[in-house]
Amino acid sequence: MTDILLLLFNFRLPPALSVRKQWEKKINGILDSYPEVKNYIGISGFSIMGGGEQSNSATYFVVLKNWSERKGKESIRLLP
Repeated sequence: MTDILLLLFNFRLPPALSVRKQWEKKINGILDSYPEVKNYIGISGFSIMGGGEQSNSATYFVVLKNWSERKGKESIRLLP
């Protein structure tokens, strides 16, 4: 079965806010709660969509476990 093992996502807060530790902890907690996630790295203050430094943004690279290590069809939905 062909599978994509890497997810990339960017999030942005309203312009007046910066990405603080509490937001990083929330996102990291969500990712940690999914057994399908093998590893991830988040870069706060950087927007891959915005083209560079933005204090109100973060970019995450999420590596998924191989399909054979996941539970099945119900594991496709990763984020709430």
